Amino acid sequence: MKESKLESDCVALAERRGVPSIKLNGQGDDGKPDRLFLFPHRAVFMEFKREGEQARELQDWWRRLIQALHLSYYLIDTQKDFELAFAQVMEKVRADAKRLT
Repeated sequence: MKESKLESDCVALAERRGVPSIKLNGQGDDGKPDRLFLFPHRAVFMEFKREGEQARELQDWWRRLIQALHLSYYLIDTQKDFELAFAQVMEKVRADAKRLT
């Protein structure tokens, strides 16, 4: 599947579940993740790739920076990867909600 199709399918899935996203990598934004998904109490960076494709060096630099700041980052190359990442984040959101009440 093309990267753009995977990204648009995953964005649509997230939006149907009430999770908006912001497109990050415009012209001049080389290496930055593709999307920032806005979950309740959590912001999650995601880089979309064709299945099996590896991150480029600059993309890997951004991943390390984001993770060093203790922020969530996922490299997504299949819809299944996205669904698993989405479920993981939602589990953290539920745990946060319990802790905050």
